[in-house]
Amino acid sequence: MRTKINSVKKVELTDEQELISSKNKYFSHLLKHQKKYLVSLLVLIFIFQTALNFIKNKPLMIGGESYYYLSISQNMGFQYNPLTLLLSTIPKQIIFLIPPIIAIFCILILFDLAKKMNLSDSFTFFFTLFLIISPTFIYTTITLSTYSVFFLLMLLGFSLLFQENKKVQALSIIPFIIATFFDTLSTIILLFLQSTYIFVNRKKDSVNLAILCITVFLFIFNKFFIEIPLIAGPFHVEKIMRDLISDLGGLNGIGLFTLLLALIGLAIIWKKKNFYLAYLLLPIIVPAYFFNTDTIFFLTLLTLFFATAGFIRLFEMCWTLITLKKFTFILLILGILFSTLTFVDRLSEYAPLNADEEALTWIKENTPKESIVLSAPENGYFITYFAERKSLFNLNDKDYKTKMNLSKNIFSSVYIKDLFPLLEQNNISIIYITENMKKNLPKEQGFVFLLKNERFKLIYSYENTEVWVFEKE
Repeated sequence: MRTKINSVKKVELTDEQELISSKNKYFSHLLKHQKKYLVSLLVLIFIFQTALNFIKNKPLMIGGESYYYLSISQNMGFQYNPLTLLLSTIPKQIIFLIPPIIAIFCILILFDLAKKMNLSDSFTFFFTLFLIISPTFIYTTITLSTYSVFFLLMLLGFSLLFQENKKVQALSIIPFIIATFFDTLSTIILLFLQSTYIFVNRKKDSVNLAILCITVFLFIFNKFFIEIPLIAGPFHVEKIMRDLISDLGGLNGIGLFTLLLALIGLAIIWKKKNFYLAYLLLPIIVPAYFFNTDTIFFLTLLTLFFATAGFIRLFEMCWTLITLKKFTFILLILGILFSTLTFVDRLSEYAPLNADEEALTWIKENTPKESIVLSAPENGYFITYFAERKSLFNLNDKDYKTKMNLSKNIFSSVYIKDLFPLLEQNNISIIYITENMKKNLPKEQGFVFLLKNERFKLIYSYENTEVWVFEKE
């Protein structure tokens, strides 16, 4: 992989044309100190989000995935997932620091790896910048994310593998082994990259072949004996287009301007032989996204690769209209920043909110332990962690589709004769209604309207969040 990515043919440019060249003193300064500036930017984003959550008195971590792993580690059950094992050894008070620490180490190792791979300074800078300000990566700085941990282990493994010392290279097997215990998709990607490293660098020595063979063995062992999932999750209710483009209001995703840049990159550089290996990942990652949108992390990395290559190629070209070139440059940067800022603005509104924590803690302290709680599917992990009660729906249940249909039937019921049998058959005794659910459920008829029946009793209310009890006959 020691490939020099200079994505443009050298041409003579005037000083006015030099927007992303070392001849531009401002850009040259950024390149020289890029590690310091970019890591500082990442830290500032994390501090801002954490401070905002603290001011709003809400949990410092968000997202269903975080509370899925927290609830598993809380129950102390056997788990093969390295993230769950890590959480079980760390005090709860400092767990919120794990995501940003992982993110910072990812960026630092990425710089080291880029240098070993002889990537150009401009490519490293823009790829890292676009990564740090991407909604997907920002989301991982306050979320316990399987794929961010995998990304860290993968970067660390290849960073060690690029060392000259054979003993140091052999150490790469440690992060590679740990990285195989997340899901099947991540292991397939790891195998692809390991094979690519051997093929491109023609390093068919004993260390590299041993690492590849061990990874293949673990891939088979984990799949058929431990039965790790094909893809981790889902951890939220999936909507393909909204989850893809962050500007549409998705949980995270890719900015619209970044996506447009990636399409430009695909169109401009498809003939470049240095990039053909990245194209081979498309048949793996794109179908995986449509199968489970929680794989947006991998799709984001690949999209940013093409977006960076397209961006550099676009602005290292000699334009006839210099003013248009500068205007386009500013427009693209502002467009990318707009996606980031709109995402950051709504990030503090993501569940769980303070009202969620208060209500679920109340359920924990005031309801029987055997209670089964009914709520929207995306609230299942919060119920398991904060309330320590069984949720009727968890998005990663094996019978996920069946329970989703059950959820739709319950919340779309308009008659008591349809609703009560469903609640009784599933032993539901507690109903947890959030503010977001009230916004989405019809008020004049349907489930919320049926709560007026005498068999439902409101037992807790706080900031438009309610807990109801369903009394059996």
